Amino acid sequence: MNARIMTSNIWGDYFGNEVTRREDQLFEVYTKYAADVIGIQEVTKTWHNSTLMTQMKENGYLILNDAPIGVNNFNVVFVKDAAFTVYRSGFEQLSHTDDRSKNMQWAVLESKTDEKKIAVCNAHFEYRGGAKYDEAREFNAEQMAWRMNYLVERYACVAAFGFGDMNTPTTSTVFPVFAKRGMTHLSLQAPEKPAFSSHHGNPVRGEDGFYHGKTTANPFERSLDHLVGTGDYTVNAYTIVTDQPALDATDHSPVFVDISF
Repeated sequence: MNARIMTSNIWGDYFGNEVTRREDQLFEVYTKYAADVIGIQEVTKTWHNSTLMTQMKENGYLILNDAPIGVNNFNVVFVKDAAFTVYRSGFEQLSHTDDRSKNMQWAVLESKTDEKKIAVCNAHFEYRGGAKYDEAREFNAEQMAWRMNYLVERYACVAAFGFGDMNTPTTSTVFPVFAKRGMTHLSLQAPEKPAFSSHHGNPVRGEDGFYHGKTTANPFERSLDHLVGTGDYTVNAYTIVTDQPALDATDHSPVFVDISF
């Protein structure tokens, strides 16, 4: 089995940065790279009601959203229906933060080619700075790691992958938490890693009314978007997308890995 897994912070419309100016660009990126699993973050109500959601469904993706009625899931998962059967899925809020947008959507997926199961967890960690919030991110990582290990054991998954906007660089204390639970940053298992950060900053609205972004000179270690894994798999590539539509649509470049089992 082969799989492409992507994480993508889509830049919630918190700042007057309307969705209608950016949804087609994201769809273009997702269509081009055609990941089997895409975890997106900052999915505001406007994004839930956007054309992007309709386009993804029409393009053969299931949208996983297990939030209770009345609760907004800011971190949904797209699953390519041709690749996987959704065996189980669920939703939970992250602990040690009062920000309700910090939640996790998880799933157990069964390959339609060989019936192997993998687990995926998509989340957005606490964003604020300072020692208190560094500790909160460690708790977020602990919660994700626990869920990944539980799903592997409970459903006999060959591997589990956690990903999302973790709001922390590769040098932070989050990754020793993952390592203690048997998880590795997937860039460390890839043949090579990107030279630049996944976070490139807010696109700027031009006179044409659309947003325009640019690549960053910041190194990979300052990335905020990460993928970790545990189990039996091989990472064949770790890629940060720098296509212009991705730079224009959001402040975070999508990141994806190509994996074989």
